[in-house]
Amino acid sequence: MLPFVKASAKAAGYKRSEFEKLPLPQAGVITKDFNLPVQTAAQAYGETFETATADEWSTKILSKGEPVNSNTKWQLLDQPEKITMPSKLLNSVMFADMGSVDVPGTIGAITLDTDKSQEFFKVGKATVTFTKDGEQKSIPVELYDWGSPGGGPDGIYDDIWFANPADELTYDLWYDFDKYPVTQSAEFWSMSLEAGDTIMVSYQGVAKGEDGGLHLLPAFSGSRVFWMGNLKSPDYIGTYYDPELNTGENIVDAILESPVIDLTNFSFAELQMQTWFEVNGENFCSMALEVALMDDVESGVTVTLESDYGAIDVKKGEFVPLRQFNPFIMMGLGAFGPPAAGGAPLPKEGMALQKGLLQASIPNDNNGDGIPDDWADWASSWTSCAELGITELDPWSDPDWDGFSNLEEYIWGGDPCDYYSPDQDEDGLPDPWEDAQSCGGGYINMVPWDDSDGDGFTNENEFWMGTNPCDINDPGEGFQPPEPGNLAIGLTSGGEFAPPQWRPFRFNLAPFAGHKIKLSFKFSFKNKTGNYFRGWAIDDVKIVDAESDLDFKIMTPEFGFFDQYHFEEIVQGESWSGNYLFKMTDVFFLDLNTPDAVEQKYIPPDQTITVTQEGLWFTTSIKIAGIDCTVEGNFFNEAYDQLTFYFSGTGLLEKTINGWGNMSIDPDTKNISGYFEAVTSDGMMCWGQIEVAQQ
Repeated sequence: MLPFVKASAKAAGYKRSEFEKLPLPQAGVITKDFNLPVQTAAQAYGETFETATADEWSTKILSKGEPVNSNTKWQLLDQPEKITMPSKLLNSVMFADMGSVDVPGTIGAITLDTDKSQEFFKVGKATVTFTKDGEQKSIPVELYDWGSPGGGPDGIYDDIWFANPADELTYDLWYDFDKYPVTQSAEFWSMSLEAGDTIMVSYQGVAKGEDGGLHLLPAFSGSRVFWMGNLKSPDYIGTYYDPELNTGENIVDAILESPVIDLTNFSFAELQMQTWFEVNGENFCSMALEVALMDDVESGVTVTLESDYGAIDVKKGEFVPLRQFNPFIMMGLGAFGPPAAGGAPLPKEGMALQKGLLQASIPNDNNGDGIPDDWADWASSWTSCAELGITELDPWSDPDWDGFSNLEEYIWGGDPCDYYSPDQDEDGLPDPWEDAQSCGGGYINMVPWDDSDGDGFTNENEFWMGTNPCDINDPGEGFQPPEPGNLAIGLTSGGEFAPPQWRPFRFNLAPFAGHKIKLSFKFSFKNKTGNYFRGWAIDDVKIVDAESDLDFKIMTPEFGFFDQYHFEEIVQGESWSGNYLFKMTDVFFLDLNTPDAVEQKYIPPDQTITVTQEGLWFTTSIKIAGIDCTVEGNFFNEAYDQLTFYFSGTGLLEKTINGWGNMSIDPDTKNISGYFEAVTSDGMMCWGQIEVAQQ
């Protein structure tokens, strides 16, 4: 078949033409006339959910492809800001808009504590009564009369503190000198307290809206939105957890579908919308926008969409993913979940509080990913990333495989492309945190599993709890570490540790111009305790006939970005199971413990290995640096021509090695080759090439 070229024409005020095959060149020139009809003004599609047209949108709940009944579902809400979550949920998860709530408390009757009072000071006993989340609370306190210097007690109580040390973990007491000027004492430092006075009580709660709980966000415009969540279960209103939904580990799909949207008079198409979300970063959750072709053809018929971006084959009624709003949650891992806890939710006192991340926003973070833009630019230009050619830093990825995401590298001042930064001793604790402690001897000597202060909690425990590993009284008496599953950390449309906020999104739908479509908003989740967050909301969906300045992108059903807009059938390859001769060539070692060390070349002996393959899963055993290692990996697809693998092993004297690599088949020679890198626990790094031949 001779090669051919297709072309389309467009002009302002005229409807663009279909793509047509160009004729063969004549005298080296191709000419083609296009007749463009006058553009009939296309009316933009708009849905604000304020009128009866909102009822044309449909909802459904599926698990394993079958319909299920659930209180957690898409629902049309009027004045969502009036939906208040039960206040008891505020102690169950880490809400980004939690903060210090300050309320006035009243000091009750004061009685002298003769056991604690001495000649030079007196101690009084009382209670402070205040209102927390609509409920009256009372806590016992002690008041101190320090008197004047050298003069002994003077009958005026100068200071106040908790009688029960356990209350210090939940509350703080302070006097508001600006609001309640001191009149009884000339001492500027004295609170001059007596029964009936006001003392301020602070606690962790909802900084805005102290009327009993967290609210859903108001509509972006008007008063109505579509929202995915639970309104029927009293203890979980405002969340997306349904205690009556018994789906176990199965994924639940809550789907909101638009009516058929007619774009037949459109020459271009750009989707515009507003959305916010707040979901559990410690549990599986996915929010996807999908589009389906709905032309007047039989269901399942394949239609080729041609545009400036190439040809795309789609089937009528089959939804194609356009975007996943939270791709970092697909792994089922929390952004800061401690590895030692097996991905257990982060305690409220955890890493976020260690670095003071509970802030409304991060300066110079235009994309809301939690990393300042200038830091990302610096890291990709001046750190090891520049040597590796990494120019973009996704906050959730870990290009140096050191266990710290790029966001965590930023938090701890690390190099996102240096395996030994910010944890040179590879003990799982950031070196800056270890160096900041007054015990343990800094990062070189601090041991994660030691209990430096003898309070029953290891240094690693105290890191994740946000407590002081050098203070036997921190955490205080009676403290119980949170149980996995009871706490969770929220990821929101506002960014990491930021309250959710409405975000505008635009999508280029140019290939669908001239066709009919449906939109689908699919919220997929596992129904787990800890899903005590406010879900997902959609407002102001609009499609305009305008040429978008955005690239057109779709995603595969597996949520991998697919930018080439051309589908190729994957031909299943042959299984790798069998015996192979495994060679490592151009292998180098470098002693990382020696500053001026020079890499040393090493020629290891060839090995015979046995490969086991099950589907995309690859396993074998090899010996590297004299250590027997278990190798596990994944093929990219059923062609079985590329795979990434990881390996680890333990040798004599508990010496360990960890590494990764890749292998691929040359399509012409069918030879298997690859590359590997590894690091040993005694500070040796090695890397080299791989050659594999079947026996």
